[in-house]
Amino acid sequence: TAVVMALVTLAYGMGYMDDGAYVIQPLDHYAASKRAAEILLETGREQGLKTTILRLPGVFGGDRKAGVIDQMCHDAIKHRVVRVTAAYPLPINTMHIDDVVGALVAAVAVLQIRGVTENVTGPEPCSLTLLAKEIASLVPGCRVEKSSIEQPVFQREAPKYLDWRPKPRKERLAQVLEEIKCDTGNA
Repeated sequence: TAVVMALVTLAYGMGYMDDGAYVIQPLDHYAASKRAAEILLETGREQGLKTTILRLPGVFGGDRKAGVIDQMCHDAIKHRVVRVTAAYPLPINTMHIDDVVGALVAAVAVLQIRGVTENVTGPEPCSLTLLAKEIASLVPGCRVEKSSIEQPVFQREAPKYLDWRPKPRKERLAQVLEEIKCDTGNA
């Protein structure tokens, strides 16, 4: 039996580096539950269960009409300003739903590679500030209001063996902005 488990990178939370290894500190109970699922699968792996754990980023686009990307896009269109308002340094990574599905399909196609835990991300660095700047650059006259709290940049690339690459994030953000414009009559 083989198990492919997809979890969100929220399990990382506010982690830190210790002797070259990333120590995971979940931000909340939801993130802790994802990390607990990983630990269960890792334990099963040690006992012979064939598992592949995929850590997914925050998902945007498609039918998902909530979340930080959706809010930033709405604000850019309606107010011509994107605010970065995190109360603390918040590690973030995002990916369009179509790219997440592509990554899952690629992972299932290479299931002969088992016993791994992988981050499924694109090659582009990500932070709340970088996302805000990308969205603002796609809306004429839009500006960014940055938080006084410096936001960390998340960058990890998907494993090469998946033979998969997402579309550029800016292209996906432009797609979401167009969908919102159509939905709200701002086209």
